[in-house]
Amino acid sequence: MRKIDLLFAEYGESHQNPTNKFIHWICVPLIFWFILGFISLIPSAHVAVLYYGLISVVSIAAIAVVSLYYLKLS
Repeated sequence: MRKIDLLFAEYGESHQNPTNKFIHWICVPLIFWFILGFISLIPSAHVAVLYYGLISVVSIAAIAVVSLYYLKLS
């Protein structure tokens, strides 16, 4: 078994409690957005996006890296 499969199996076993699942459903996205918010504070160039305003290039790079990581896992 690959290491990532083992990690996901352990994660799945430890997250069967409905309360734990609910807390993770709320907190994991919040943690991601807080980290992304802190990353956006890194001084860098910005890209103007219609209806969203300015988005940091570093934030776009962070989203791309995280997306590629999860695509690779799947």
